[in-house]
Amino acid sequence: MLRDWLDADLPHLPGLFDAPDIAANTDIPSPFDADAFLVRIRRRRAQGIVDLAVTRDGGEPLGLVALHVAIGVLGYAIGPAHRGRGMASRALRLMTSFCHEELGLTRLRLSIVQGNLPSQRVAESAGYVRSDDEVVERTNGLGQPKLLETWHRIAPGTSGWQRPDTTRVIGAAGGGRVWDDASVDYRHDPTRRDLRDGKGDLHTVHLG
Repeated sequence: MLRDWLDADLPHLPGLFDAPDIAANTDIPSPFDADAFLVRIRRRRAQGIVDLAVTRDGGEPLGLVALHVAIGVLGYAIGPAHRGRGMASRALRLMTSFCHEELGLTRLRLSIVQGNLPSQRVAESAGYVRSDDEVVERTNGLGQPKLLETWHRIAPGTSGWQRPDTTRVIGAAGGGRVWDDASVDYRHDPTRRDLRDGKGDLHTVHLG
């Protein structure tokens, strides 16, 4: 299940993101500051970047998955203690299905640090392939320059990227639902959606 981040998640954050490889392969700063992390997530929401907590059942957060809605770029990170269980792959497949089916994004992208083989394997498991986009240089959470490769996935039966309907995204900082329920009848709970990932497994996205 994917859900919004909560103030109650604060005690779990250092164990998830205060790790050398997290800072080396993402833009999450080191040394890690849990309070600043939640502020950052809410600021990014106002900018159209959605960060959701990866959980098993809506409880304890195990990692995150992120989406920059306007440009169709996804990202993910799983805490060291929770790796090796397929959490990143399942979260990425779920968000990929959501973006293709609900938001109408036909081309999705990942930016992966060169040589980050675990992240490459996650990308491949969700149907992404290395693109011929130019390698770009960005600064990681340690303040070091890193080269990023682009991996992408094109929705079946389409030819590439199209602009998403961003009117279907609620960008208000401070949480709440992220997407509307225009295409799914969720009168019993409008903050939840059940989606099947690329392997046919059923998952719930919690957006409120």
